Amino acid sequence: MRVQFVFSVAMLLLSVCGHIAHAQYPPQGFPAGGLAPVMGMPPQMAPQFAPQFAPQFAGLPPGMAPVQQAYMPIMMPPPGIPAIVQAAYSGSDDCDGKGKGDCDGDCDNCGKGKDNCGNNHQFALFGDFIYLRARDADVAYAVEVNGAAAPPVVNPQVGRVGVLDGTEQPGFRAGVSYVLDECSSITATYTMWESGTSDRVDRTGANVIDPLLVVDSTKTAGITGTYAQGQYDLSMDLIDLDYRELLSCSCDHRVDVVLGVRYGSLEQQVRAETPVNGNETVITDIDFDGVGIHAGLEGERRLRNGRWLVYGKVAGSLLAGEWAAAYDHGNNFDSSIVDTEWEAGRITSIVELEFGLTWLSKCENWRLSAGYMYSAWYGVVKTDEWVTAVNTNNFDHLRDTMTFDGLTARIEARF
Repeated sequence: MRVQFVFSVAMLLLSVCGHIAHAQYPPQGFPAGGLAPVMGMPPQMAPQFAPQFAPQFAGLPPGMAPVQQAYMPIMMPPPGIPAIVQAAYSGSDDCDGKGKGDCDGDCDNCGKGKDNCGNNHQFALFGDFIYLRARDADVAYAVEVNGAAAPPVVNPQVGRVGVLDGTEQPGFRAGVSYVLDECSSITATYTMWESGTSDRVDRTGANVIDPLLVVDSTKTAGITGTYAQGQYDLSMDLIDLDYRELLSCSCDHRVDVVLGVRYGSLEQQVRAETPVNGNETVITDIDFDGVGIHAGLEGERRLRNGRWLVYGKVAGSLLAGEWAAAYDHGNNFDSSIVDTEWEAGRITSIVELEFGLTWLSKCENWRLSAGYMYSAWYGVVKTDEWVTAVNTNNFDHLRDTMTFDGLTARIEARF
């Protein structure tokens, strides 16, 4: 009896150990990671499903097949991959593959830098608020003097000079980009800015106001007034169509070269009035329209926290176009005392600089930027020089510089 009892206990232990060992090593054909339950399925399958799986589980102990049929294999990463990489290996991405944590995009074919640093979007829309001031564009139109003698006598100034000089004014810049491949894109941009300023000079005591925009040869003794007022309007329009090519990039920086065509327009209008036995009115109008090439470099560098960038842009344009200027002086008795026009073809150059800071959303679908911008127009016909040319009858040196500078803010959506 004792021997039979010991033998029974030994057989029972062997049976339990066999079941435990079998649980650790799944049937042939299943991955080494084991079996995972299928979500929403009961622990045991219905008996009617067992027959079709009978050949596969023929070697299993009774009762195992129905349980195993309710399980699916777990797809495990290859052994040796760190835990931090396993999430990427599984294919999960909070940004649907569009984030920059792993520097998405692919520049293998460009050879411009590290892999995975190029464009990772198809379209981009952006809108800029610009707040600029035109400098070197002021016009002196009247001054308070003590005396009313006719030229060539210069009456002594005894008060302030009336100057039309614009202040900071808002404008906008908007555009759309289309990505051609990981390393190139095309962008269309429209920029519009307008400025308007007015001023008035009143005499004090027995002094008078001398209208400075009136041609000296038409002035007579007493062509002065008790006050003068002026209005100055300035506008700029730009249309750009650019091609961008990636020069260099990594997960921390990007440099692009820009090459395209530009249309540029600049308009200046001045109107000054001085009441002298009826208004003495001077109106000037200067317009430029030109088309040419536009080229530059754009760069950005990611800061340490990864969500901020510093950026910089430098560009130049050469516009071939026409400058046209008109001058008209009249009063209540003669509407056309002086009436002249001038026109010439010129190459006008523009130099631009912009730098600032950019904030990136988590997946970089949104960008917010703020910065400072500066542009200089060379070969410009300005109002004060145009009036001097009419006054001296010398039109040989109508060429000067006008600058614009101020703040800019951008919102950009990429998708």
